[in-house]
Amino acid sequence: MTTRSVLLMLVLGSLVVTGVGCTPAPAHGPDVLLERAKLRRRDQKWDESVQLLTDAIALTPEDAKLHYERALTHVSAGHLELAVADYDQAIKLRPEYVEAHNNRAALLGQLKRFDEAAAGFSRAIEINGNDLLALRNRGLVYHDLKDYTKSIADFDRAIQIDPASVECWFMRGNACLDGDKLDEAVRSFTEAIRINPQHSMSFLNRSHAYEKLGQTALAAKDLARAKSINPEVGIVSEASTEEEAPEPTAAPDQTPTNQ
Repeated sequence: MTTRSVLLMLVLGSLVVTGVGCTPAPAHGPDVLLERAKLRRRDQKWDESVQLLTDAIALTPEDAKLHYERALTHVSAGHLELAVADYDQAIKLRPEYVEAHNNRAALLGQLKRFDEAAAGFSRAIEINGNDLLALRNRGLVYHDLKDYTKSIADFDRAIQIDPASVECWFMRGNACLDGDKLDEAVRSFTEAIRINPQHSMSFLNRSHAYEKLGQTALAAKDLARAKSINPEVGIVSEASTEEEAPEPTAAPDQTPTNQ
């Protein structure tokens, strides 16, 4: 009930080499190689993308962004440990690289290394105390660790930053539900429903909170409402937290912000 999976994300480019005398030299600089690597990644040509980024790194090994971009390609190719290594290098070169901290921690969560993931998100939060994504992600990791008090505290901080976030209220509700803070769970799911009256998972999980509280009529009403919005929730027999997963900074084929 408290388990989740974790995800991560991508970007691409390409290289040409010409001979000048006896010394081969790249026909293009690292910026061109990076853009070509992004195109290769978008076309799911992972090996070509990685090679282009490796060539770009050979030209400018101190460029943290290139390691970050290669990590995104490794994730797209399913090479998570290689991605972690590239994020490590990006952070070494640029210690305040919030996006790299967040994405590295999200990968560690996917690898079930939850304590390391929590530490990584904490570092991102130290750099930017208003980093909504890092706060949400650390809250999810604390939930995985069954530290519901810390999980709820992180969602509270996230909600202070974005009070209209359905996801934050829903995730807070799940932490309260699993932590047996049932009245708070109901309050959180109710707020998520107020913001988005079509959020079927909040109705579903509020029904389980009501059931635990012995309020069976309200539980049945919420379950029926959840099914009317999304008939597929009818196959769920207990409160679901599957929507909760620490998120990377960049989605596939998107360029991360604040790089």
